Amino acid sequence: MQRSITPDRSPEDREKALLDRLDRARTSAERDGIYLQLVNIAVSKGDLKARDFVEKIEEMEMRNKVRAYIDITLAMQLLEKEEAEKALNVARKGELTPIQKVWVLTQAAKIVAKTEREKALEIIDEAATDARRIDVSDPDRPRALTAVANALLKADPARAWESMPEISKAANSAEGFTGEDGRLIIRLQTPSQTSMRTSTIDDFNLTGIFRAFTQENYTEAVALARGFEREAPRAAAVISIARTILNEKQK
Repeated sequence: MQRSITPDRSPEDREKALLDRLDRARTSAERDGIYLQLVNIAVSKGDLKARDFVEKIEEMEMRNKVRAYIDITLAMQLLEKEEAEKALNVARKGELTPIQKVWVLTQAAKIVAKTEREKALEIIDEAATDARRIDVSDPDRPRALTAVANALLKADPARAWESMPEISKAANSAEGFTGEDGRLIIRLQTPSQTSMRTSTIDDFNLTGIFRAFTQENYTEAVALARGFEREAPRAAAVISIARTILNEKQK
């Protein structure tokens, strides 16, 4: 009822009120709780100041958890706004997992490729290096390499074709890779807050890249699909090829 008759306070007003409360906070736990609220307000605005608030959290475990959560959240928001340079800064300096970093780099490269192809290729090479650091048995390795190939489709399609043997090799070594379940899961759990966000990431999947390959050269695309030894990724590639051919015939 109060919300109906009282105007909502702006993020700036809420931030000022919280900063005023800091002066009266008596314990480190109370201060940490206020800083966590300040982090949430800054993240909701896509404000990089959120990272400054994180560093003021005294409890180390909470600080590390919050830092990892807000870094990938900020990066995703910056990419949605196509602010590639800021997203790259977060990717290189933030607390991202390897697969998160590769995804941010490749998405930023696709934005940069619209105006600066050579710079985009440098970013993609950086992403490929990070992808190769992922353990050979980890399904995230072929997912990351697939994201690199999808970025190459925008900047240098010939190199995308050349990258496929490496993707096949990585897929054959990673039992859990299906080629069609790519996603990012972002979690934060503290004594006062629990958050989880799951985002489907098409660039981790084989569907898009095999669609593009089939449109360019059906025979070569089929040959590449045969390079997958495991049933799930091979099926994902073959189904993508079949759907592409059917769609083209319908047109």
